[in-house]
Amino acid sequence: MMNTIKASKNLLKNMGGRLNVEIEDLNGYRVGATTLLFSFRYKDNVIARILIDAGLSTIEKDGLEVLRTVNLDKLENIINQEPRIEHIIITHAHEDHCGAIPWLIKLYREKNIKLPVIHTHNLTKHQFKIAQRNFYDIFNIPAKNTGEKYCWDYNDIEIACQRIESCSYRQLVNLYSNLEGRFSIDFRLYPNGHIVGSGLVEILVRDKDKLVGKIIYTGDISLRNGSFLVDGAQSTIEDIREPPPTCVITEGTYLLKRIEKGDRTFIKEKLQEKIRPILEKSGNVVLCVYSIDRASNVLVCLREMKESGQIPPRTLIFFDTTTGAAIDRTYRNALEEYFGRTFTIELPWEKEAFAESLVNRYNQSRILPVQLLDKSYVYNDVIRGNEHRNEIIKKYEGKGCIIVTTSATFQGGPVLEYLRKWGTKSDNLFLIMGSAIPGTKAEKMIKSKPPFSEKIKVYDPVSNKFFIEEIEIRAKIEEFDIISAHATFIELRRILSSFKPKLFFITHLGARGNDKNVREKIDSILKKKWSLNNYYLLSEGFKYSVPLENLTPFYLILDEDLWEKLRSVGKKMNRKMIVDREWRETLRDLISYWEELNKKVRLEKK
Repeated sequence: MMNTIKASKNLLKNMGGRLNVEIEDLNGYRVGATTLLFSFRYKDNVIARILIDAGLSTIEKDGLEVLRTVNLDKLENIINQEPRIEHIIITHAHEDHCGAIPWLIKLYREKNIKLPVIHTHNLTKHQFKIAQRNFYDIFNIPAKNTGEKYCWDYNDIEIACQRIESCSYRQLVNLYSNLEGRFSIDFRLYPNGHIVGSGLVEILVRDKDKLVGKIIYTGDISLRNGSFLVDGAQSTIEDIREPPPTCVITEGTYLLKRIEKGDRTFIKEKLQEKIRPILEKSGNVVLCVYSIDRASNVLVCLREMKESGQIPPRTLIFFDTTTGAAIDRTYRNALEEYFGRTFTIELPWEKEAFAESLVNRYNQSRILPVQLLDKSYVYNDVIRGNEHRNEIIKKYEGKGCIIVTTSATFQGGPVLEYLRKWGTKSDNLFLIMGSAIPGTKAEKMIKSKPPFSEKIKVYDPVSNKFFIEEIEIRAKIEEFDIISAHATFIELRRILSSFKPKLFFITHLGARGNDKNVREKIDSILKKKWSLNNYYLLSEGFKYSVPLENLTPFYLILDEDLWEKLRSVGKKMNRKMIVDREWRETLRDLISYWEELNKKVRLEKK
């Protein structure tokens, strides 16, 4: 027997039929400068606008890396629109997600507009200031050399930091209340396994206390334990899968790349295969990192490899990134502060996921979490400026040492000095710790077969200027994509399978080629292999409108045995507080109705 029981219209009204959200990635779906704009529209009016991330990308000009100002022009356009953007959410401290924040703050001030509130995790707040000052230092001189106008200064960075209101994971933060006298918008951050302090964003839209919209933006996410500092996001996905979201926006960095990735043990094994043969032949290894978090991540990895004998124990390691060192200190200070004030907390869900993961990882070895990053000081020395760097390069050439330095784009930073001196020797290895960013010098050099000629910029401290020098590259230049904490092809499928969204969008896609070719490739995966038809690429210049409707179902289809299970479902809903009181009352009515219906059926059978 099968019956369709439709709930009373008075009990289940679709309150959100005229509310929708317009989603737009100002810089398109490709990796480079993620900037998501959410415009909430009721009837014909936009009632609220939220910006998630404001990334910045760069281009090469005359051998120098300069700002890609087209990104900034688009941001200038959107802040002139009404209603003003009053809230910005930063998912993490990488430049392609937050690099343009100081520029936005400067524009707000120049136009006498009330400054927006910036929301992010507390550890991201600390990283943000360090990263922005470093970014400014790197690009200020090239900007002057090429005549490019550098758009902001230290003061704008400082004001941006003052506008940050940090939050904890899972903390509910209100963005807007009583819009049109009825709507409210809140958000939560959840740990997403990418870097320390990074977060998945859950936006909750309510209409008179009814949940009418749940939007998930994964940010850069990793389900596996691909970082040596934070755990993967599998538990986060389990926590927020119910009720099913209205739509999901996910990164697609490796959607079109079938790259094998694994956990920390797998990473160490593969890194050993790469670097040990070079070190045993007295070649030098230069590990090129993207500064924020990745430097600390690599150092912890090297420490564990040294302790386990995966690299020769006497190998000398040098740390040549001022930003990485500053971030390392920030993590340690944050941990010390955290454990100093939370050792008395007994409720496990009040602890930060970052701290919990460190406890879980190191409790067996009796290493306190505050000692973890002290232990990451596996290196023998920190490079202190150009003279010290040149001394190390000369002294340890052909001695089988490891240098951890920046930048992995090969378009700036100390790595160019090592490339200039050690890149000419075939015994050496330059390993990019992550995926080479499309369009950068690093990507170009990886694809080239040694020996080949390459122009690099060289800094002259006397004239305080850069000049271009052409060198012949004989060293091996490769990427070590395994350590990049982004979702793999398989993980992306698992994310979508877990959420089962009616609609999902893809951004941050690591893809080359024109839009048509990219869409054909994605169709072959999502539609033909995964049977998913409800996806869209967040193409540049397009807005996608998503209706926000009551997430409560309108009816249940029940068979003869299902009503018995309904009670346990109701209890589960009450326990998890998934649905509102009105729906729970409706559920009880349905149970009573089905009991009466079954009595009637049994009587008729007799």
